[in-house]
Amino acid sequence: MKSQNSQKNEDRNIFLVFVAILVVIGLAYFVYPKLHSDAKDIESVNNVVETFGKRMQDVNLKIEDQDVLSLTIEKEYGDLVISPDLLVDWLRDPSSAPGTQVSSPWPDHIEILSTEKQENGSYEVKGNVVQITSNELSDICIKDRENPACVITDYSVKQAIDIIVEKNREEGLPWLISKVTFGDFDINEYSGWERIQNDEVGFFYKYPKKIANNYVLTNENWLPQIIVDSFVKDFNCDITKKGNKTKEIVTKTSINNNDYCVTTKTLSQAGTNTNDYNYQTFSSDKGLISVLFSLDYVQCSTLGKDVQEDCKSTQKMVNIDNMVDKIVRSIEL
Repeated sequence: MKSQNSQKNEDRNIFLVFVAILVVIGLAYFVYPKLHSDAKDIESVNNVVETFGKRMQDVNLKIEDQDVLSLTIEKEYGDLVISPDLLVDWLRDPSSAPGTQVSSPWPDHIEILSTEKQENGSYEVKGNVVQITSNELSDICIKDRENPACVITDYSVKQAIDIIVEKNREEGLPWLISKVTFGDFDINEYSGWERIQNDEVGFFYKYPKKIANNYVLTNENWLPQIIVDSFVKDFNCDITKKGNKTKEIVTKTSINNNDYCVTTKTLSQAGTNTNDYNYQTFSSDKGLISVLFSLDYVQCSTLGKDVQEDCKSTQKMVNIDNMVDKIVRSIEL
């Protein structure tokens, strides 16, 4: 038979459990709808920002005709902003407006990093405007940008962006943009480059998937060969003496404060010169690094006189030295 004290303790425990259940039910009743509402609001706010980002590529800010630019900005952004004053500000200073400033790269989308509710009920969205070039587009994306299989995994430039989104009290979208602030740029040094693994040794490195030039050509699946010899502790560069008419020339050059020994062998064919390159440099932590590849140069003298100068200047635009140094710096052992 239970004592009177035991019965009281049991009754009190039952009462406390009952009170706890009521508290939980009360919290669920009052808190869950608010959390659910906030989640729906965040989804709506992010949708507005993502739509805003996708429309940027359709606004060419370099249009000289102000009437056309005004109509374009109104068409693309008018239903996304809470006040037409924001559109007027962008028209007065197109350099501060969202849109395409140059033909390439162009804004592709906004990468949302965070969406936070403010004390006044508005939301602050922080992210990056992701700008791309044709180098970042896969064949699927080029054929159909809306294809679900089209995924942009690389970028040319990112620019920080801060967007304030407020509740819309009138007809239309429930949330609209009231303020846009652009921040710093982040330039991707390896935009359009591929990261691969050396099958024999296992280290990783990056290389440009293609060299966009009409007068400097590569094979469709060109791939520089990288050799790392960690046993070499130093190396000498036997420079070819002036006046030597050998087809294999050895020079020494400094690229970004790194010394390279460059061996170039030229083979002339009908209409093109094929240059075989071997860039070698020494690294205290990696040893001797060799980068070997071939490029075909169109013989500009065989072209019409009207394009010869364009051919020569375009070939000079391909900075082989800088490309090789970037490859070397990308090596991950």
